[in-house]
Amino acid sequence: MLNRLKNILFNKPISNENLILLSEDLNGFERERAIKQMREKRDIAFLDALLIRANDWVPQVRNLAQEVIRELMVEPNKKAFTENIEAIWQLKKKGRCDHSQLVKDISNFVLQNVSQDELISKVKSGHRTLARVAYELLSHSLPAKDLVQLALASKDILIIRNLGLYLNQLEGYEFETVFKSTIDSPNAYLRCIVLQIGIKKIPDQVKTCCEDILIDNSADIRLVSINFFKIHNFEIRKFYLDQLQKPSKTKIKANTILGIGQAGYADCADVIRPYLSNSFATIREAAFRALYAFNPKDSDVRKSVLDKSPKVSKTALFYIRKNEIKVSFEELTQWFEVAPVHTIKGLLRLARQSGKWSELILILKSFRRDPEVYSLALNDWLRVFNLHQQLPTSEETTTLQGLRQVILEDLNKDTLELLRFTLKPFGILV
Repeated sequence: MLNRLKNILFNKPISNENLILLSEDLNGFERERAIKQMREKRDIAFLDALLIRANDWVPQVRNLAQEVIRELMVEPNKKAFTENIEAIWQLKKKGRCDHSQLVKDISNFVLQNVSQDELISKVKSGHRTLARVAYELLSHSLPAKDLVQLALASKDILIIRNLGLYLNQLEGYEFETVFKSTIDSPNAYLRCIVLQIGIKKIPDQVKTCCEDILIDNSADIRLVSINFFKIHNFEIRKFYLDQLQKPSKTKIKANTILGIGQAGYADCADVIRPYLSNSFATIREAAFRALYAFNPKDSDVRKSVLDKSPKVSKTALFYIRKNEIKVSFEELTQWFEVAPVHTIKGLLRLARQSGKWSELILILKSFRRDPEVYSLALNDWLRVFNLHQQLPTSEETTTLQGLRQVILEDLNKDTLELLRFTLKPFGILV
């Protein structure tokens, strides 16, 4: 029936809407026939459908669609191509074939006969993709100095990424001017690019701004500057320790501590340790990161998981999980006994590493501290129970049976029945 309908439609005048629908048919021959009719009509309304078929999984359909798109590249259709420039550039990310030449041809068509001043205005416009196309075209005609200034003025990360290429082409006064104006930019990515190139081109001038870049807010910039100054025998350790003694803003103090950690000065651990109890969460987090870099198993450092600040606690839990640091069941039990509410979810994820039975024991032991939170945790445990095949040890079985009173008194009826049903096959009767 469907094939008969297609034959009727293709043998009669067919509307654009139906032709677009037929171009999405599962049958490659039908899609090809639809595109051939689009070719005959030469209507720009088919552009969206043709762009989709330009990445068709059937090579014949794909190639035909690209041919029809090229045939539609005439002056009256320029506006439609401009409006679809975003979708056109998306073709560059598709993997069925190399669309780069088609995208380049369309880009050139959209911006052909456009003056250099107009291209510059398009780079500065709010249209992201059109700005990228215009910048790419300008890269063939503008000097490196002007391309750098355009990139510096742009907020588009893809245009900014071109900065390194053209900055490398600047020399002497031209580069120094850009360096001075950009090294204090609020954009950390820009600062990092300029610093890395500045280290190669004007190392003596980079040395003069050591105080700023060694305590920069960006971890990447601090690391680049630490490596640079180590090569030039700058006393980084002394600089950081002196900086810690100075009265300074919280963020600068934190960056100084982080810098010591990044530089690997483990002998400064005792200097940093008191900052784990600082009144500012930013400084406590920095102290944790630095000390963790020196020794992940430091018991004082691990206690940061219980920090009163959710941010510090979350950071500590993330580092421990990320590096698969083993935390004993005894230590987890101690943490659960005093854990602030905001740490519970993170601790439960950590407990899961000790095994699902250990996690259940910790949930039930802590249940009365916050029934609402631990009820949700218990429901999650029951939901994913069968995902991990693990038998309880005899010690875990005894512990769970010892928690019978909690189970009977504090769980609601539905949860109690489900838990009983889950535990019964393992000989745990509650």
